[in-house]
Amino acid sequence: LADAERVLDYVTQVVSIPELKPVIKEIRHYVMICKKCGERVRTAPRRKSNDVIYDASVKSLVVYLSVVQFLPYGRIASFLREVFGLAPSEGSLVNWVKEAKRNAQPAIEKIQEYIMSSSVVGFDESGCYCNKRLDWAWIAQTVYYTLLFRADGRSSKVLTDKFGDSLERMTAVTDRHSAYFALHFLNHQVCLAHLLRELQYMSELNTKQ
Repeated sequence: LADAERVLDYVTQVVSIPELKPVIKEIRHYVMICKKCGERVRTAPRRKSNDVIYDASVKSLVVYLSVVQFLPYGRIASFLREVFGLAPSEGSLVNWVKEAKRNAQPAIEKIQEYIMSSSVVGFDESGCYCNKRLDWAWIAQTVYYTLLFRADGRSSKVLTDKFGDSLERMTAVTDRHSAYFALHFLNHQVCLAHLLRELQYMSELNTKQ
Protein backbone atom coordinates (compact mmCIF):
# COMPACT_ATOMS: atom_id res chain seq x y z
CA LEU A 1 0.00 0.00 0.00
CA ALA A 2 3.03 2.30 -0.31
CA ASP A 3 1.51 4.16 -3.29
CA ALA A 4 -2.13 4.07 -2.06
CA GLU A 5 -4.07 7.24 -1.28
CA ARG A 6 -4.14 8.07 2.43
CA VAL A 7 -7.23 9.52 4.14
CA LEU A 8 -6.99 10.69 7.78
CA ASP A 9 -8.88 8.25 9.97
CA TYR A 10 -8.26 9.50 13.53
CA VAL A 11 -5.62 11.16 15.67
CA THR A 12 -3.93 9.79 18.79
CA GLN A 13 -2.18 12.13 21.21
CA VAL A 14 0.60 10.75 23.37
CA VAL A 15 1.24 12.74 26.55
CA SER A 16 4.57 12.45 28.32
CA ILE A 17 6.40 14.42 30.98
CA PRO A 18 9.98 15.36 30.18
CA GLU A 19 12.67 14.46 32.68
CA LEU A 20 12.56 16.92 35.52
CA LYS A 21 15.95 18.39 36.22
CA PRO A 22 16.77 21.41 38.37
CA VAL A 23 18.52 24.31 36.67
CA ILE A 24 21.57 25.20 38.74
CA LYS A 25 23.18 28.60 38.26
CA GLU A 26 26.57 29.34 39.78
CA ILE A 27 26.92 32.95 40.82
CA ARG A 28 30.46 34.12 41.45
CA HIS A 29 30.94 37.03 43.83
CA TYR A 30 33.99 39.27 43.52
CA VAL A 31 35.52 42.00 45.61
CA MET A 32 36.86 45.14 43.97
CA ILE A 33 40.42 46.20 44.83
CA CYS A 34 41.06 49.94 44.77
CA LYS A 35 44.10 50.77 42.61
CA LYS A 36 45.03 53.73 44.81
CA CYS A 37 44.83 52.34 48.33
CA GLY A 38 44.44 48.61 47.77
CA GLU A 39 41.27 48.45 49.86
CA ARG A 40 39.00 45.49 49.13
CA VAL A 41 35.45 46.65 48.42
CA ARG A 42 32.56 44.20 48.45
CA THR A 43 29.62 45.21 46.22
CA ALA A 44 27.04 43.21 48.21
CA PRO A 45 26.80 41.80 51.75
CA ARG A 46 28.77 38.58 52.06
CA ARG A 47 26.80 35.36 52.40
CA LYS A 48 28.08 32.11 53.83
CA SER A 49 30.86 30.55 51.80
CA ASN A 50 29.70 28.25 49.01
CA ASP A 51 26.09 28.78 50.06
CA VAL A 52 23.37 26.79 48.25
CA ILE A 53 20.30 28.94 47.63
CA TYR A 54 16.87 27.59 46.68
CA ASP A 55 14.80 30.12 44.74
CA ALA A 56 11.06 30.82 44.70
CA SER A 57 10.29 27.98 42.27
CA VAL A 58 11.51 25.37 44.78
CA LYS A 59 10.02 27.12 47.80
CA SER A 60 6.60 27.56 46.19
CA LEU A 61 6.51 23.86 45.25
CA VAL A 62 7.29 22.91 48.85
CA VAL A 63 4.56 25.24 50.16
CA TYR A 64 2.06 23.78 47.66
CA LEU A 65 2.89 20.18 48.63
CA SER A 66 2.63 21.03 52.34
CA VAL A 67 -0.34 23.40 52.49
CA VAL A 68 -2.49 22.21 49.58
CA GLN A 69 -1.58 18.53 49.29
CA PHE A 70 -1.00 18.04 53.07
CA LEU A 71 2.22 16.05 52.60
CA PRO A 72 4.43 15.61 55.68
CA TYR A 73 7.85 17.23 55.53
CA GLY A 74 9.56 13.85 55.38
CA ARG A 75 7.63 12.84 52.27
CA ILE A 76 8.25 16.23 50.64
CA ALA A 77 11.98 15.82 51.26
CA SER A 78 11.80 12.32 49.78
CA PHE A 79 9.96 13.64 46.71
CA LEU A 80 12.52 16.39 46.10
CA ARG A 81 15.37 13.92 46.49
CA GLU A 82 13.96 11.16 44.27
CA VAL A 83 12.45 13.33 41.52
CA PHE A 84 14.84 16.29 41.38
CA GLY A 85 17.95 15.09 43.17
CA LEU A 86 17.64 17.98 45.64
CA ALA A 87 18.37 17.54 49.33
CA PRO A 88 17.24 20.53 51.41
CA SER A 89 16.86 19.78 55.11
CA GLU A 90 13.42 19.35 56.66
CA GLY A 91 14.23 22.41 58.76
CA SER A 92 14.53 24.44 55.56
CA LEU A 93 11.13 23.15 54.41
CA VAL A 94 9.57 24.27 57.70
CA ASN A 95 11.18 27.71 57.38
CA TRP A 96 9.90 28.12 53.81
CA VAL A 97 6.33 27.33 54.84
CA LYS A 98 6.61 29.79 57.74
CA GLU A 99 8.01 32.42 55.38
CA ALA A 100 5.07 31.89 53.02
CA LYS A 101 2.66 32.28 55.93
CA ARG A 102 4.26 35.59 56.91
CA ASN A 103 4.10 36.83 53.33
CA ALA A 104 0.46 35.75 53.02
CA GLN A 105 -0.62 37.36 56.30
CA PRO A 106 -2.00 40.58 54.71
CA ALA A 107 -4.14 38.50 52.33
CA ILE A 108 -5.31 36.25 55.20
CA GLU A 109 -6.33 39.30 57.23
CA LYS A 110 -8.20 40.74 54.23
CA ILE A 111 -10.07 37.45 53.74
CA GLN A 112 -11.09 37.52 57.39
CA GLU A 113 -12.34 41.10 56.99
CA TYR A 114 -14.46 40.07 54.00
CA ILE A 115 -15.92 37.13 55.91
CA MET A 116 -16.72 39.30 58.93
CA SER A 117 -18.65 41.68 56.68
CA SER A 118 -20.55 38.90 54.86
CA SER A 119 -24.22 38.30 55.48
CA VAL A 120 -24.08 34.50 55.14
CA VAL A 121 -21.14 32.41 56.41
CA GLY A 122 -20.70 28.65 56.71
CA PHE A 123 -18.70 27.24 59.63
CA ASP A 124 -17.31 23.80 60.35
CA GLU A 125 -14.57 22.20 62.42
CA SER A 126 -12.67 18.93 62.30
CA GLY A 127 -10.30 17.26 64.72
CA CYS A 128 -6.73 16.48 63.69
CA TYR A 129 -3.84 15.10 65.70
CA CYS A 130 -0.62 17.13 65.81
CA ASN A 131 2.34 15.75 67.77
CA LYS A 132 -0.01 13.26 69.46
CA ARG A 133 -2.27 16.10 70.63
CA LEU A 134 -5.78 16.73 69.36
CA ASP A 135 -6.02 20.06 67.54
CA TRP A 136 -8.96 21.46 65.62
CA ALA A 137 -9.03 22.73 62.06
CA TRP A 138 -11.76 25.34 61.57
CA ILE A 139 -13.23 26.73 58.39
CA ALA A 140 -15.25 29.87 57.70
CA GLN A 141 -16.56 30.11 54.16
CA THR A 142 -18.66 32.34 51.94
CA VAL A 143 -19.43 32.07 48.23
CA TYR A 144 -16.16 33.83 47.40
CA TYR A 145 -13.83 33.41 50.39
CA THR A 146 -12.52 30.56 52.53
CA LEU A 147 -10.56 30.96 55.76
CA LEU A 148 -8.87 27.96 57.40
CA PHE A 149 -7.41 28.29 60.88
CA ARG A 150 -6.45 26.06 63.80
CA ALA A 151 -7.59 26.18 67.41
CA ASP A 152 -7.04 24.23 70.63
CA GLY A 153 -10.72 23.33 70.94
CA ARG A 154 -14.13 23.33 69.28
CA SER A 155 -16.10 25.49 71.70
CA SER A 156 -18.11 28.57 70.78
CA LYS A 157 -15.34 30.72 72.28
CA VAL A 158 -13.15 29.94 69.26
CA LEU A 159 -15.53 31.81 66.96
CA THR A 160 -16.18 34.69 69.35
CA ASP A 161 -12.44 35.23 69.76
CA LYS A 162 -11.91 35.09 65.99
CA PHE A 163 -14.89 37.05 64.68
CA GLY A 164 -16.23 39.04 67.64
CA ASP A 165 -19.56 40.81 67.35
CA SER A 166 -19.65 40.34 63.56
CA LEU A 167 -21.32 36.99 64.34
CA GLU A 168 -24.44 38.91 65.41
CA ARG A 169 -24.75 40.40 61.91
CA MET A 170 -24.52 37.21 59.87
CA THR A 171 -26.61 34.18 59.03
CA ALA A 172 -24.58 31.13 60.01
CA VAL A 173 -24.82 27.82 58.16
CA THR A 174 -23.58 24.98 60.38
CA ASP A 175 -24.08 21.39 61.38
CA ARG A 176 -25.81 20.50 64.65
CA HIS A 177 -22.73 20.80 66.87
CA SER A 178 -23.91 22.31 70.16
CA ALA A 179 -21.26 25.08 70.18
CA TYR A 180 -22.96 26.84 67.27
CA PHE A 181 -26.25 27.02 69.14
CA ALA A 182 -24.60 28.85 72.04
CA LEU A 183 -23.77 31.81 69.77
CA HIS A 184 -25.98 34.79 68.99
CA PHE A 185 -26.10 34.80 65.21
CA LEU A 186 -28.51 37.08 63.38
CA ASN A 187 -29.97 33.92 61.83
CA HIS A 188 -29.00 30.26 61.91
CA GLN A 189 -29.47 27.70 59.14
CA VAL A 190 -28.70 24.04 59.76
CA CYS A 191 -26.71 22.72 56.80
CA LEU A 192 -29.02 21.11 54.25
CA ALA A 193 -26.45 18.44 53.38
CA HIS A 194 -26.38 17.36 57.03
CA LEU A 195 -30.18 17.31 57.21
CA LEU A 196 -30.43 15.22 54.05
CA ARG A 197 -27.84 12.80 55.43
CA GLU A 198 -29.84 12.38 58.64
CA LEU A 199 -33.06 11.88 56.70
CA GLN A 200 -31.35 9.25 54.56
CA TYR A 201 -30.20 7.49 57.74
CA MET A 202 -33.76 7.54 59.10
CA SER A 203 -35.03 6.11 55.83
CA GLU A 204 -32.52 3.29 56.04
CA LEU A 205 -33.58 2.53 59.63
CA ASN A 206 -37.20 2.24 58.62
CA THR A 207 -37.65 1.33 54.97
CA LYS A 208 -41.48 1.25 55.34
CA GLN A 209 -41.94 4.91 56.23
